[in-house]
Amino acid sequence: VLTAMVALALSVAGLSLTPPALAPPTASPVPPPFVRLLIPAIGVNATIESVGVQPDGTMETPTQRPWNDVGWYNSGPRPGERGSAVIAGHLDRPGGNPAVFWRLRDLRVGDSVLVVDASGKALRFHVTRFIFFQPQDAPVQDIFGNTAGSFLNLTTCAGDWIPTQHQTARRLVVYTSFAGQAPAYTPTVTPTTRSQKGLSIAGTYNGSMYDEIKQQTTYISVFIKQSKGRADFRGTFTVTSPSQRAYPLHGKVDLQGNFSFTVQQPGGQMPLYFYGTVQHQQAVDYLHGYFCSSSTNSCSVNTGYFTVGPRY
Repeated sequence: VLTAMVALALSVAGLSLTPPALAPPTASPVPPPFVRLLIPAIGVNATIESVGVQPDGTMETPTQRPWNDVGWYNSGPRPGERGSAVIAGHLDRPGGNPAVFWRLRDLRVGDSVLVVDASGKALRFHVTRFIFFQPQDAPVQDIFGNTAGSFLNLTTCAGDWIPTQHQTARRLVVYTSFAGQAPAYTPTVTPTTRSQKGLSIAGTYNGSMYDEIKQQTTYISVFIKQSKGRADFRGTFTVTSPSQRAYPLHGKVDLQGNFSFTVQQPGGQMPLYFYGTVQHQQAVDYLHGYFCSSSTNSCSVNTGYFTVGPRY
């Protein structure tokens, strides 16, 4: 669904699908690649892959972890350079489970978006506006060709799935404008809980976690005990298959539904750290997010993802 929009956009705009010829080598140092996209307001902490154009003229999509990673269009400017840099990500996975840009539509004007390069340098952008449109009505020049400043445009699918067309009915673009260099940033997505108030998520959730390194699915159950209105919670994390084991967990949730929790493991093993957002679908709650082994309550690189629910 992402590729169709970009192919249309490039062809309508008259932008070349063939990268320009490489300039002769110069002494200028090659800047470090951008490696992570951070959007604290919606809990995004994603690896950036450099993507180009396929032989059929469509934009390539992330290949390492297609549902978790985002793709920067490498025939356009780098984030922070003059012009419109474009980063795309999937809305959902096959079957409808959330992917990296599931909550892109929840961003608001003024929210921060950060890109971090391999040296740790972070650039900050602020959301300025967003639009929904039908694929055939793509505002091509606005997305790819605006050179009046330094912009970073985030795009994903939106609307209902149309089976006969193998795409969604609409697209979403979130426009952001360069706001300057940010302090050195350590990637982490942990709910901000200055107050002791949090969304009520107490209950039992059954589901699964998928380890993308081992390519292994484990079935789990998450039981959460939480005092009414409190941000902190405790509970039990149970592995239900292939063998049943139960471990204590503790965590926090904010009023927007951003949560994190740590699962203690036996035998001196590194704790498992889970983070994500509450997903409300068809009047029921699910917990969806990512996990890693961590003793610092943060994930610089995710091990995999999980979805549990509905709550009961």
